[in-house]
Formats: sequence, structure tokens, C-alpha cells
Amino acid sequence: MKKALWIAIAGALAVSVVAASAQEVLSANAVGYIKRTVPADGGLEVIAYALNPMPYTGVTYFTNTAVASEMPNLSVAYFWNDGTQRWVGSQKSGKGIWDGVGPTKQILPGEMFFLKTPPGSAAIDVTITGEVPDDATLERAVIGSGNNAALGNPYPVDVAFTNMEVAINAANLSAAFFWNPATGRWVGSQKSGKGIWDGVAPTKIVLAGEGFFLKDMNPGSVWTNTKPYTWP
Repeated sequence: MKKALWIAIAGALAVSVVAASAQEVLSANAVGYIKRTVPADGGLEVIAYALNPMPYTGVTYFTNTAVASEMPNLSVAYFWNDGTQRWVGSQKSGKGIWDGVGPTKQILPGEMFFLKTPPGSAAIDVTITGEVPDDATLERAVIGSGNNAALGNPYPVDVAFTNMEVAINAANLSAAFFWNPATGRWVGSQKSGKGIWDGVAPTKIVLAGEGFFLKDMNPGSVWTNTKPYTWP
């Protein structure tokens, strides 16, 4: 399953990869794409929309995204509701219209959601497309108090989970959950009473466009992300 992030530099003939090492992006007009694969036959994949759709008005509506357009009819999207701690679904009709919350859903920076293929469908490659965010910082509310928050890196780079401020600042005994699309299950990891993440967390790389759950035992907080690349 290839999940590669390519940044197309405006006016250039080549493309550059923005890797976890925070390689510099060379133009404020850079646009890019992140490929994600949603498994076949009702398979689920987590998505974090880490680019600004074009044209960008300061708000990312789900139905204005490339992934919403590329998913086939009868696909389903699921959005996490912090208040109820439940998924809220939206289905794409046989005529290509998203129902329910889909048309009005705003995707926040650093928010994770699910995409699901229709029964009997082949695996679907979707592409997160748009402009590379140039905000110096991006903030994401984390509900905390033992509730699950659906999170993802708001910038289009790969990053080690334990290097994320939200993982560093999570209270001891907090838990993180990473989606395995091959098994269709979450893989959990807990922060010990000594502040050390167990299980997969120490080696987990959160890919560009990938999301995860965090059950932070702290009260609600704001996760402030600093832009990991520079502009000229």
C-alpha cells in the first residue's frame, strides 16, 4: 500500500518529496498530493486532510475535497463526534450525492475521519490534493478526560508519533490507537505511569494524511502544531 506525498513546485519541471525530516518546501504556491488506499469490499481507511483544497476560503468542506469526489457511489464516510463519542456517517448515493452531514461537514486541521468502500468494490486509491499549508501554526482541540479524540498531523509530512507534542504532553496512562487497514482493527498503545509509551507507539510513524485516536487523561487541551518547513 503506497502512501506517498509529492509536492509539485509551481513553475518547476521536477517534483520534491516532503519527508519526515522536514525538507524545505521551495514555493509559497506549492501544491501537492497524498495518495491513500481504501481497502476493497467495505474496507476502511483513516484520512487526515493535510492540504488546503483549491480554491481555499479558510474552511475545508468534506464535499469539496478530492477524496469525496473520488470515492465511488455507495461509499461511506464517518466523522467522529467528540460530544457523543460516536461516528456519524454519510453515504454517497447512486447519483453521486453525499447525504446526511457530508455536505455541511467542515474538516478541521488535524482531524481524522474514515472512508469506506462499497460492498464488492475493488480497493480505491484516493488523492488528498491542494495547497501546502503556509500557516506558522495550526491548532487542534483535544477533548481529553479519557475521551477519544480523532487526530492527524495537519501538515503534509511524516512524523514519529512520540515526537508529536500531543503525544509528549499526553498524561501518563493515556492511550493511542492506530488503524490497521489490513486487519480492520485498531492497534493500541498506552503511556505508562513513568511516561513511556508501550507497544507500537515508540516506532510508529504517522504518515502524511494518516489519522489516529488519542485518549488523553488530561483535561481538554489545545494541540499547537508548528510548521515543519520554511518558506523563502
